[in-house]
Amino acid sequence: MKQEVPEKSNIAWFKLAEFITRGEKERALSIYRLLSYSITDQALVAQLEGDILQAFNDERAIDSYQRAIDIYHHHRAYVNIIDLARQIISIFLDRERVSEVDDLITITIIPEAEKTKLREHAIIEILKREAHHLKPWAFKHLKVTLDKLSNSHEFSNRLTTFLGTIAALDNETHQYACTLLASGDNFHTADTKKVE
Repeated sequence: MKQEVPEKSNIAWFKLAEFITRGEKERALSIYRLLSYSITDQALVAQLEGDILQAFNDERAIDSYQRAIDIYHHHRAYVNIIDLARQIISIFLDRERVSEVDDLITITIIPEAEKTKLREHAIIEILKREAHHLKPWAFKHLKVTLDKLSNSHEFSNRLTTFLGTIAALDNETHQYACTLLASGDNFHTADTKKVE
């Protein structure tokens, strides 16, 4: 009898994947609700809901991810917070809502080094999408990001990797970054007003 419960749970996970693959949102959410009773980690429950909603391009995924972030914050699970914030940033950029990316980076309560990772992610995502009209936002955050990465020896490898990624994605942005670094300015004093 004890083996039936895990077996039924495994079947439910397979059914969930099947419904998502077939595009059956309501059936996937029904299975999710059943599975959520067997998951004790409420942050994981919210994250799973967000993942399912995101699979169907449902904007309510943002609310689910935000609930998960709030729970993870209570437990200081910064790695999980960063992963979910990256998901939300991607959703915002898909919808070209850069002001909300600013808000997310600003209000998410994480160490400054982690906020720098989020800025790096947002800049790279904009360049990957070849969203040239969003470059002013990327350039603004590039200044802040380079300031954080270049003023610490601990981040030198990350700076090199970041610059290499930018170079591979967009030559203009890479040249701008190199110009900023060569100038030796203190970048975080630059204009950081929202660019939309």
